[in-house]
Amino acid sequence: MDAEKSSSSSFEDLSNINEQERAEMNSSTGQQQQQEAGTKNQKEEYMDILGNGTLLKKVLKEGQGERPESRDIAIVNFTGRLDDGTVVEEEQNCVVQIDDVEVVQGLDMALKLMNVGEQAEVIVSSRFAYGEQGLKNEDHPERTVPPNEKITYTVELVSTKEETDLESKTYTARKEIGNKKRLRGNFWMKRQEYNLAIQSYRRALEYLDESEGGITNPTESGNME
Repeated sequence: MDAEKSSSSSFEDLSNINEQERAEMNSSTGQQQQQEAGTKNQKEEYMDILGNGTLLKKVLKEGQGERPESRDIAIVNFTGRLDDGTVVEEEQNCVVQIDDVEVVQGLDMALKLMNVGEQAEVIVSSRFAYGEQGLKNEDHPERTVPPNEKITYTVELVSTKEETDLESKTYTARKEIGNKKRLRGNFWMKRQEYNLAIQSYRRALEYLDESEGGITNPTESGNME
């Protein structure tokens, strides 16, 4: 009789353990499903611009205006942060010519998908930011971008307008814009990012070169030769 009770008790204990394990497994599975659902919903908030997770955009505030196109002149406010929250870039009323790589590539691409007045979060992988080299900031070392670091930008597209014809620009305006693009070319050249450097230099030549209608040195009277 005692043996039967012992056997029955052992069976009940085993059943209780199995039920407890099943409950724990169900609870664990439920939590995992909730976490996966939360991660999925979080990902769905972002537009995967390139389809491979290297450039993501999430709208923070809807815009109502038009979107900029290639070569348009945009005015933007943006702040770039590392994963730990360190601010590494910050600009207000920054003038950017779309597709002229005057900002990091990822941000340049994302601007064409924003409406005027829109505020967005743009997550740029290192490939489309400052890559394996990072970006050393000698004036503000605390703002140095480490190698292979992604940057999360908070961006506002303030305005956009079409670029005016080169012929309608003054000598001073063309020289100023051309020099800006030339300096940007120097920046990319020092980083050995030659394709981006060539792109900037070609654009600079459109403003500075004497050939094909480019600007020339003014004469003593102020007229262009």
